[in-house]
Amino acid sequence: MPPMPVDIVLLEAKPVEQTTEFVGTIKSRRQTSVQPQVEGYITRIDVKSGDRVGTGAALMEIDSRSQQAACSLLGWRGSALCDQTGLVSFRRD
Repeated sequence: MPPMPVDIVLLEAKPVEQTTEFVGTIKSRRQTSVQPQVEGYITRIDVKSGDRVGTGAALMEIDSRSQQAACSLLGWRGSALCDQTGLVSFRRD
C-alpha cells in the first residue's frame, strides 16, 4: 500500500484571544421593595435603573386627582391620607 498524501503548512506565531462565554444569573447585593402610600397612576418617573437615591427621595409621581377628589368629597381636613401623602391639603369650606 502506498503512503497517504499529507498536506504541509507553515505555522506562524499569532496572539490567541482569551475569551470564554458563560451562562449565568446576576443578583444584586442589596435590594428593596417599593410600595406607594396611595393608589393611582404613575405620571412621572424621576430615577432610572442603577441610580443611587437617598432616604426619602422622590422616585415617582402619582396622579393625585383621585385622592384630591376623595378628600374633597369626604370633607377631610388635616387627615392622615391628605397630609401624609403630601398630595393634598384641603380645608372644608
